[in-house]
Amino acid sequence: MSIVNGYLLDVNSTDFNITIPSSVNKISTAFYDNYHVKKVVIPSSVTEIGQFAFAFSSVSDIVIPSSVENIDYGAFYKCGNINEIVIPTSVKTISDKAFEGAGNSNSKIIYEGTKQEFAKTGANLDSFAGEIIYKK
Repeated sequence: MSIVNGYLLDVNSTDFNITIPSSVNKISTAFYDNYHVKKVVIPSSVTEIGQFAFAFSSVSDIVIPSSVENIDYGAFYKCGNINEIVIPTSVKTISDKAFEGAGNSNSKIIYEGTKQEFAKTGANLDSFAGEIIYKK
């Protein structure tokens, strides 16, 4: 793993399960085009999932901690293997195309708030292939 000033820049791993260290506060393009990683554990030190952080990867399961406030442009772009992503209400901004071309017919995004709260994040999930579930 390459970590510089709290930014996780690269994960060059063939492991299926990755636990990100608590010294990380932003995930950059760390998992871009990584076809090995399936499950990622994100620590509560992370506040932002950066541009193209998981783009073109084979990640399938992620629980985003309540410390995360922003999911940037293209963060999960073309992640076709998504099984389930849980998004807490702490996420205030989901940039355009964060989930562009992501998911499949069995994919789920589970938002821990209401549909109205989710709309306030600015998320555009028109091209997300799966289901969006609102917990409240």
